[in-house]
Amino acid sequence: MKLKNKTVKKLVGKYKDISILDNIGAILGWDLNVNLPPMAAVGRGEQAAFVTNLINKAFLDKEFRKLLESANDKKDLLPEEAAIVRNLNRASDYFTKVPTEIIQEKSKATAEAYVAWDGAKKADKFADFSPHLEKLVEIDLIVAEHLGYRQTPLDALLDLHEPCLTSEFCIKNIVSLQAPLTKLVRRVQKSKKYLEGAEFIDGQKLYPVDLQKKLSQFIAKKMGYRLDSGRIDVSSHPFTTTLGREDVRITTFYKDHDFRDSFSSTMHETGHALYEQNIDQAFDKTPLEYGVSFGIHEALSRFWENQIGRSTSFLKFMTPIFLAFYPEALSKTNEDTFINLFNLVRQSLIRIEAD
Repeated sequence: MKLKNKTVKKLVGKYKDISILDNIGAILGWDLNVNLPPMAAVGRGEQAAFVTNLINKAFLDKEFRKLLESANDKKDLLPEEAAIVRNLNRASDYFTKVPTEIIQEKSKATAEAYVAWDGAKKADKFADFSPHLEKLVEIDLIVAEHLGYRQTPLDALLDLHEPCLTSEFCIKNIVSLQAPLTKLVRRVQKSKKYLEGAEFIDGQKLYPVDLQKKLSQFIAKKMGYRLDSGRIDVSSHPFTTTLGREDVRITTFYKDHDFRDSFSSTMHETGHALYEQNIDQAFDKTPLEYGVSFGIHEALSRFWENQIGRSTSFLKFMTPIFLAFYPEALSKTNEDTFINLFNLVRQSLIRIEAD
């Protein structure tokens, strides 16, 4: 990427250190989710807070602040240069408005809370996680007050993930969907074609994890995910993380009696990873190196998971492949079986399994 403005060039030069620190923080987060022993939570929290503090200092650096202020006064910037300045303004806004000690506390508390959540989920004991959740909410309310908001603290927090998104917009455009979607679910359940259950995923069949792993790798590669620039691991909650331009990792999870979950979650996370792996390499180590927003990211991953992954044509393509992987468990099945299985309507309190 060619930059003409000298001030923006200097800003990008300084940003490289922030980019590297972000990648280090991402490595700590990936390891936290994939490998960390439960007793290491406090130590990992301290490490995460330390890296966050270095990023904080980089954004508050006097020379960096002067360069950014100068860049804001420039009127003849190229589109890419203007986007760089815009992104740096948004990112630095958080570090200039929120006190350093609060930022560090949030980073440390988040790492500790994850380990507590993971254990509580496995033990089905919400009480073990509740104190951590309360602490995170308290910290976020403080963060929102420092950032400022128009109507509710949620506005400030939403804006961190999706620029300009407000609670008012969510209520108008998202919450309003609850009633018609509820009616739709009830209509489906009253249909003559509605299935209460399915013998292939209700504990009667076994899908070996080693085969599910191979199937996950197959579909990820088929979608275009480059495994020489990434990897697939296991975590309690599937996620995608970017540790560098050539290191975009995803995770999934496996259920012994339901191969659909790992398959669909792998498609979803691969959707995220494809976005990251295909960002123009000219943006590497610049404020343009990541996705535009969480909303755009999620739209792409949901498109792969649902619009493609649950479509009739795709499932017809996958039918002989599913049968090749699980010939015994899926004997006496056909294309219609998989179309019904992947479009089965079931109410669930688990967000990622909701219809």
